[in-house]
Amino acid sequence: SKDQKSIHHSNQRCKRDGLRAVKNVTHDGCVVPDAGEMEVAVAESLIKYKPSVKGRVQLGVQALADVLLIIPKVLAQNSGFDLQETLVKVQAE
Repeated sequence: SKDQKSIHHSNQRCKRDGLRAVKNVTHDGCVVPDAGEMEVAVAESLIKYKPSVKGRVQLGVQALADVLLIIPKVLAQNSGFDLQETLVKVQAE
C-alpha cells in the first residue's frame, strides 16, 4: 500500500543518512563537539555560583544545574556508556 511504501522510503533515507554520517566522520577524522559539553560547563558554573546566594535561591541554582546534567546523562545512556563514569570524565576535561 501507499503507507507501506512511504515507511519503506523513510527507513531507506534514515539508513542512508546514518551511513553517510559514519562515512563523513571516518573520512574527515573528526566529529562536531557538543554531546552535552555546554550543559556540563553551565552546570559547573552554577555550582560554583551557588555559595554566593542565600536561601531558596540556592535551591533554584542547584535545581537548574541538576536539570542541565540530564542531557549529557541521557546522551551517555543512549550511547551505551556508563552514566556516572561518562559524566565524571566530561567534567574532568
